[in-house]
Amino acid sequence: PVRAFFGELSARPRRTKSYPFVLLDKKIDLDQLLAMNHAMRYPVSYVQGPPGAGKTQTIVNILLTAFFNERTVLFTSYNNHPINGVYEKLQSLTYRNRKIPFPVARLGNEDEVKKTLAHIRELYDSVKDVTVYSGTLDKNHKQQSEQAKRLTDYLETYEQIVELQERKEAVESLLKPGLQMNFQLELETSQIPRIEEELKKKGTVSIEGALSLIETDPEEMRKYLYYTSVKYIQRLSEPKNADLVRILRMSDENERWMEFNKYISQDNNLDKFLRIFPIVCT
Repeated sequence: PVRAFFGELSARPRRTKSYPFVLLDKKIDLDQLLAMNHAMRYPVSYVQGPPGAGKTQTIVNILLTAFFNERTVLFTSYNNHPINGVYEKLQSLTYRNRKIPFPVARLGNEDEVKKTLAHIRELYDSVKDVTVYSGTLDKNHKQQSEQAKRLTDYLETYEQIVELQERKEAVESLLKPGLQMNFQLELETSQIPRIEEELKKKGTVSIEGALSLIETDPEEMRKYLYYTSVKYIQRLSEPKNADLVRILRMSDENERWMEFNKYISQDNNLDKFLRIFPIVCT
């Protein structure tokens, strides 16, 4: 218990791979970058904070980063407000005055699914004839991967600093009058100096240092998002997605909704759907 109290716990399970980050802009802090890092490295991530803390922007950056790294994501909340805020932000992305057809599906109640199916049909009709050149989607993987590894190490150092600072505060809060002498001596002569020594070894971490490890050319990023999004939506043209296109073409929205529910309830169809729409909000 004493070892656990002072933070000497076993490591949490996580992916060892490092992921390049995608940011809409540089209006971000280290805690938000750390939330992005956790989201990409752990199977489940929870983002919370007071109003104005930047939750929506952080989640948008997480979803864009996941898309860039070809991951699938289920983004969910206990109410519609954060879902709608993130979804609307993703829908408003543009590249050279053209709307980016970002492949995100907003699912939920009957009305939401009906609106999403109509929107998917509009997206498909708007991009099915757009030409996508493979060179346009070159992401310079080697350089990006090297930067990602350095960024991951940098953010892990920041996380360790935060944990050490919190541990130090917890230990100092125990130093009260009347504390058992041996325990007080252990805190003052062993635990606090050891924590301070660890903090000294970690050095300092800044948001400027973190941003220097992220590719932040907004024009290139939006260009990539536009053409990659088009490529994903165009997968509807593949023969194996003919059943989904048939459903989208139904004129009666109630029939369309019922047929889609039957379609998506089958695992193989869900896999095909996620290959087109890897980001699902509900």
